[in-house]
Amino acid sequence: MKTVFDVSDNDMQNRYEQTMFLVSTLKHFGHFEKVQLKVMNGTHCAYVGAADQNGESVLGKLATEFINR
Repeated sequence: MKTVFDVSDNDMQNRYEQTMFLVSTLKHFGHFEKVQLKVMNGTHCAYVGAADQNGESVLGKLATEFINR
């Protein structure tokens, strides 16, 4: 099973760095095949209600992608 970490590049102070540190630590201890990182553009919850160029939910696509793995 994979673990996906979603973080915004302009999230609350230090959230991005904390997530990067956690992912790095997990990979260091051999979980590199199980850890996936997705960096979203914008602020925390920026994708809630956001739509892509086809009018489809960006957050919905991320959730569907995660579930289908």
